[in-house]
Amino acid sequence: MKNYHPIKLITIFLGATLFVSTGPVLAETGYVSDTLRVGLRPAPDSHAAPSGVIKTGMRLEVLESSNGYVRVKTEDDQEGWVRDTYIVNKPPAMITLQALQQRHGTLEGKLKTLQENNQVLQEANRVLNQRLDQLSAERAQWQLSQARATLANKEASWFWWLLGVLMIAGAGFYSGFSWYRQSVMKRLGGLRI
Repeated sequence: MKNYHPIKLITIFLGATLFVSTGPVLAETGYVSDTLRVGLRPAPDSHAAPSGVIKTGMRLEVLESSNGYVRVKTEDDQEGWVRDTYIVNKPPAMITLQALQQRHGTLEGKLKTLQENNQVLQEANRVLNQRLDQLSAERAQWQLSQARATLANKEASWFWWLLGVLMIAGAGFYSGFSWYRQSVMKRLGGLRI
């Protein structure tokens, strides 16, 4: 039996491991296509030559069904038979995706419009808040001036009230004095005092 040196065995083992482990790293990724082209046949038979072609996403009117085949009519009035495994009730993912992308684009446009409107409204709100602050300050000034005017009116009303009382008292005094004078003159026979 031949003796193998341990370093040679380890080198061979590592080399083999490296060679085996690099295989999946070089592999490419692939996908199954969902685009189909199916022959539209004049009879429900796979041996009948196709009279037309239908593609993924085409809208079809189902006319009848027989032995695993479906008779369909296309939007351009072509009629024929197709295997029932190719016909589904829902639109395929590709068509649904296109519809969703279109809806997404529409919604993005609406969102952009709403964001622009929001910015305009925020600016209008800012201007209105500034105007409100200005009007609040003017109202406070007006209330202060009204309070001062009311206080001045109260002071003035005391003055006028006092003046009125003094005038009434003066008129009463004058009336009393005149009456007294008249009565004394009558007693004294017209002599003036």
